[in-house]
Amino acid sequence: VRVMRSVVEEKQNRVVEIIISSVKPFELMMGKILGTTMVATTQFLIWIAMTMILALAFPAIMASRMTMMTDALPESDEMNSLANQADILNEINTISTTLLDLNYPLIISAFIGFFVLGYLFYSSIFAAIGSAVDNDTDTQQFTFLPLVPMMVGLYGSMSTVQNPDGPVAFWLSMFPLTSPISMMTRLPYDVPVWQLLLSLTILAISTVLMIWLAARIYRIGILMFGKKPTFKEMLKWINYKN
Repeated sequence: VRVMRSVVEEKQNRVVEIIISSVKPFELMMGKILGTTMVATTQFLIWIAMTMILALAFPAIMASRMTMMTDALPESDEMNSLANQADILNEINTISTTLLDLNYPLIISAFIGFFVLGYLFYSSIFAAIGSAVDNDTDTQQFTFLPLVPMMVGLYGSMSTVQNPDGPVAFWLSMFPLTSPISMMTRLPYDVPVWQLLLSLTILAISTVLMIWLAARIYRIGILMFGKKPTFKEMLKWINYKN
């Protein structure tokens, strides 16, 4: 969405007419897409690092806090508090151990792959939509195309958690419009390597194809003003030859 708004803003301000005289439309589009992808990837990597640090430090922090609370209690209540403290610490340690036992190298590598490809895939769609319209209001007739599959992937993840090896989870993790979300939900449940590689390959091929289609629309739409495009017209832009 950020890419789409950026493209629409440049069209409204007529800045794109100046930029397009120095770079090719494809280069301009890819610069926007790659820039936002790298920013988003860096942000998520920071969140992952913070989660890992929290998982490691959380048991020690809770133990320290409970010790302070126990020391502040009267001596008559101290034994009951120590028993409760031991039970809570055991549960915390169990959760922390479960989190730390996950195959993080695989999960993080797969996450980066699916996130980057998925972000490129959807960013190219939004870039094409932004280039085809003149204002944010006109984008509403097209934004449902990428948003509906994303919602299907999110709601389908509930089924994935309940039955990660079921047919719904499998097909959602293979379909390129939903796989970036569904496959990440399945990863903690030991997904077969062949399914992971197949899903990643399908998504990579689909991303390349979507970038190509978006570039065909972008090169025409970025210089079109004062006319609301239709799906039929955008298909003509794809087949248009210079």
